[in-house]
Amino acid sequence: MAPIGKISGKGAERLRSHNPLIRPISQILLCLTDRNAYQDAIKESVSWLAKRAQGKIPPSAFRGLPFDLTNQPTANPTEAVEVETEQGKAWAARLSYPDMRTPQRSWVTEIAIKQESGLTLFGARLTNVTRGEDAPYSPSVPGVILQILSKLSAEIDGEPISNEVKTIADMQDLSAFVELAESQNRQLPIVAISVDENDQGIVPESELIKRIGGACHLYKFSPDASWELTRKWDRPWSVFNKAVRIYAPRLNREEDGARRHKLLLPNNNPEWERTLTDLAIEILPRTFENRGEFSHLLRFETIRAKYLASLRKVDQLTGAISRSQVEALENEALRLQQQIEDDSAAANELLNEAARARETAEEDRNSAWAESGRLRARIATLEAALSSGKTNSDAPLEDYQKIEEWCAQHLSGHIIVLPKAIRETRRNGASSVIVKFNDALLLLRDFYVPMRRGIEGYSRIRFDEKCRELGLEESACFSTPGAIKQFPEYSIQYNGQKRWMERHLKFGQGYDLQHMFRIYFYWDDDEQVLVIGNMPTHLDNKLTN
Repeated sequence: MAPIGKISGKGAERLRSHNPLIRPISQILLCLTDRNAYQDAIKESVSWLAKRAQGKIPPSAFRGLPFDLTNQPTANPTEAVEVETEQGKAWAARLSYPDMRTPQRSWVTEIAIKQESGLTLFGARLTNVTRGEDAPYSPSVPGVILQILSKLSAEIDGEPISNEVKTIADMQDLSAFVELAESQNRQLPIVAISVDENDQGIVPESELIKRIGGACHLYKFSPDASWELTRKWDRPWSVFNKAVRIYAPRLNREEDGARRHKLLLPNNNPEWERTLTDLAIEILPRTFENRGEFSHLLRFETIRAKYLASLRKVDQLTGAISRSQVEALENEALRLQQQIEDDSAAANELLNEAARARETAEEDRNSAWAESGRLRARIATLEAALSSGKTNSDAPLEDYQKIEEWCAQHLSGHIIVLPKAIRETRRNGASSVIVKFNDALLLLRDFYVPMRRGIEGYSRIRFDEKCRELGLEESACFSTPGAIKQFPEYSIQYNGQKRWMERHLKFGQGYDLQHMFRIYFYWDDDEQVLVIGNMPTHLDNKLTN
């Protein structure tokens, strides 16, 4: 695996001034749905621990009883405890094992299982502890997660999750994907991989599961499935040609820019190890975002402190403990609490570093998109040369209810129609002008877009001539510079930024949609595409143009 570089910055310097350096790597939270999930999860966890503890774990441990291998000479430090809670019980374990490649580095896995109110929650946390040289490493989810996902039924965000990538096989699968992606309650990102006709992507599915399984929803799109997603969402939001896309939580295509949902292209990452590491760096830090009270219970020390407190209470009641022993237990509880707070501070510092790194990456991506726009313009020049004189073969728009599909098929790569414009057209499109409306959209595609891209032979004069032939007029929405900003209805959110629809294509006069329509748009210089934000209704401008 390709390792990531060292974390830099003032936060990292402060952390390295202490010994050891404690770096949280990933934290996974699952809801287990099997009937005996609590006990089965303990068995699977202990089974996983036994392979790495290099010590003798007592048989009673598989039933959830506490154990401690700390004093076994050849064993890796491993211990587990169980406590009663107000509404159920909780089991937790911790294993520390050495890094085989880097001296004075260890990996700490903490596991917590909580059962209450009929639910079983499972969590695991992986932490890197470095006492010597801070060598590069490869981030991943805790290994125990893979065993749990392979043996037990689990859910995240109310959706089943396993140790396999979900395949979009039909329209029902696609509808379920879209519903999850657009759910405002979704907490985890979605990673969508696209494959070619031979079912090959740029990242092996098995490696994807090992590194980020459980930290996100994983989906695979065939070429046909990618096309259907493109038809439904339009090209900038889709994933195809072996690319990988991360759909962030709280996706809102009306307000988000497509760039907020990171796209990894195969030509940018020829080695799948690099792509996989890029995904891990993007996904794993987000696993520490607070997902409820259970995320705090995940710390082994938290549950161990409760366990020690319960022992102290029992021993005090039975008289089996002295005052000095009580004080020792109290001091241990205080030490544990301080450690929890220190580790939390370290985690917050590292998450801040990750956030700053993402901001820098976003700036780099914006520059790359600008270059991509110039390349697309060159491609469009070749397309124009190949398709010259064949625009009449386009199937005409005959039903406003199918406007989204028609736009995806005929305008993709040239014009982006935002969801609001699609909805307004379905609601207000008049059959009496549908032929002219069809001609207007194709006019923008075939003459305005090539003109703005600077393609030879497509001039303003030629575009205006075509407008006159069709009885259309293209002009600025306002003659006075800056006046548009007094009318917020002319603004749109595109690629995470506020844009203004400064121009429109007009047919007819007045407001009667049986005899007129308007198409309001914005030209994006970076992407070299025309963005339509409103049609066919007339936006108010206190004039009547």
